[in-house]
Amino acid sequence: MRGNWFLIFIISFSLHAIDLSLKITDIEGVALKKVKQGVPFLITVTIFDTDQDIGEPRIEHLDKLATCERYPVTTNISIINGKQTVQKKYIYRGRVDQLGTYAIGPAYYEKSNQLIQSNALSFKVVKGDKTEKEEIIEDPFVHASLNKTDVYQGEQIILTIRLCFRRSVLRFTLEPFVMPLFTLRELQQPEQDEFEYDGHVWHSIVYRYALYPQQSGDLLVPSISALAEREKEDEGSSFFGRFRSFFGSEIEKFHIRSKPVSLHILPLPKTDKRVDTVGVVKEFSVTLDKEKIEQGKGVVLTMDLIGNGDFYQVFYDHLRLPEGIRSYDSKKTIVPHAQQVGFWHVKKEWVLQVLNPGKMRIPEQVISFFDTEQKIYRTLKAKPLTLSVIKSSYKPSEFKPVVENKPVQKEPFIWPVISFGWLVILSLLPLLMMIFSYIIFLYRPFIEKVNVYRNFNRAIFLAYKNKNAQLIYDAWTELFVERLNIPQREKALGIVVAPFIGNDLLRWQDYIKFLEQMAFEKKDDAFDKLFQDTKRWIETLKVQL
Repeated sequence: MRGNWFLIFIISFSLHAIDLSLKITDIEGVALKKVKQGVPFLITVTIFDTDQDIGEPRIEHLDKLATCERYPVTTNISIINGKQTVQKKYIYRGRVDQLGTYAIGPAYYEKSNQLIQSNALSFKVVKGDKTEKEEIIEDPFVHASLNKTDVYQGEQIILTIRLCFRRSVLRFTLEPFVMPLFTLRELQQPEQDEFEYDGHVWHSIVYRYALYPQQSGDLLVPSISALAEREKEDEGSSFFGRFRSFFGSEIEKFHIRSKPVSLHILPLPKTDKRVDTVGVVKEFSVTLDKEKIEQGKGVVLTMDLIGNGDFYQVFYDHLRLPEGIRSYDSKKTIVPHAQQVGFWHVKKEWVLQVLNPGKMRIPEQVISFFDTEQKIYRTLKAKPLTLSVIKSSYKPSEFKPVVENKPVQKEPFIWPVISFGWLVILSLLPLLMMIFSYIIFLYRPFIEKVNVYRNFNRAIFLAYKNKNAQLIYDAWTELFVERLNIPQREKALGIVVAPFIGNDLLRWQDYIKFLEQMAFEKKDDAFDKLFQDTKRWIETLKVQL
């Protein structure tokens, strides 16, 4: 009795108290005290209240994380002894790329001018790398690699991500990711190939990106996530397995992450010169689309360049031109080079307007860059160009606008013509709606009855598969709750006597005793008999209930 009073006290207290808690877990929900560098983790704020209108809490120090995104809010409403309790969970996915000790929280929630505060948590960020001997290779897995790990600031690094699998998958996709300390460029569309790793050959979907580090020091390419879906291994091995596969209900989902990769970024040597890019430039040239034009007309100057720098940034805004020529930015195209992975073919155009006639000499164009192969600053020059400009014979005529005053005519409004057929349909529409609603009202009990018995048959089918009499007992309970309005808390099927008279009532009570023995005493020696009796009783009750 004391235990019951204590339980009642705890329930009553929880129904009135407002509780706010904060915890840090991994993606699987396991609590953490240490977080791996570059590996995502979850921050969960749970609020218990009696009202449904619960706003999002404020959490201290979330801005200290490298990335942070909020998942959809989950809400759970329960009613105990007539009292409503609302549980809301706000889940954030975060990541930290630097080693050290961090603090998260407390979380704050304001209600009725009262500030409720949660606990605060501290955690350490430790290295997440494993050695090859410690690594356990599973199928499927995500493999991330860099072509080099010691580079200069702004130098290109090729990141290769492979989604590897041996057994076939229904879907395997890379999840979106961000790297605040890098500029990220996609090198090519995903492709498939064979990948030899850990002594095995794997099928793989390959993604390649160009990374350009924005600062020097020890940086980290964080853990990268992917989502895989495949059929369970035993799917289709039996009749029930094929039945489930038909409805697509037995699909395994895997959220997989790669290992983070660390790298060291060197600062660029000091220089007073202008630096257009960092990397390797293999070709640099400038051309004109015409050698002779008329005064005042335009000519297109095109700069062609092949290199592996980050040319998506503001690039080459210091065109060298003589007086009498105006330049206007036109288009810029950057495409991956067809033969050299990691190199870009850059084509930038300007429209030049020449104001003076005569021979114009366009001086050599210059590009300065830090060559990461030779580790020195270099300058490349394009050849100067010559343009012949013919004096224009065109004399513009004086422009005189002609203004005419005309009266404004206003068209009369004409009502749209409605055909007789549409007029009849629109007139009968309210009557048709009433007839349709009446038909739905008449057939609603039948539809509800069909749904209830369909759920019952699905439940006993599952019970037969698992040889679990408890599921049959629960199915009867749900059926009577729906059809006889028995309170949900009543669990004794013996109270149901209304549909039966005479010998049927005695046989029903015998069946219930047999079912309770099978369900609560965990007997399964006569399950087939129980299943057949259940089918006979449900056929009988379909008529009476």
